[in-house]
Amino acid sequence: MKRTLPFCTSVTPGNTPGAAAGNGLVIDRQGYRSTLIGLAAATITAGSINAKIQHGDAADGSDMADFKPDGIAISTSTLDTSNTNTFKDVDLSGAKRYIRLVIATTGTVSAFSTYAVLGDVGYGQGFN
Repeated sequence: MKRTLPFCTSVTPGNTPGAAAGNGLVIDRQGYRSTLIGLAAATITAGSINAKIQHGDAADGSDMADFKPDGIAISTSTLDTSNTNTFKDVDLSGAKRYIRLVIATTGTVSAFSTYAVLGDVGYGQGFN
């Protein structure tokens, strides 16, 4: 049976349009157990770009730290001149309430965008 996705997911931008590399927008993931993070670059003439997830308890992102469920930071594949689009499915069990994507670039990367599709809703208040 097909799930009704609009009632089970939430799509959120990961960065402000036109933003430079660095910290993305803080996303409230309360009630969601997983996310699909995506990264796309218009053109990469030389260099690379990737995004990693941080998490924290503060809504303003002041206490964010890398999300390392198995001791390794969760990040997307690195994009370069031959690959300009990627996504990663992430289990947020054990993550704190707020997450954000942190974008790192090397070389020349034109406009890029990131997103987070939050999923697996419906587990009740305080479930993580």
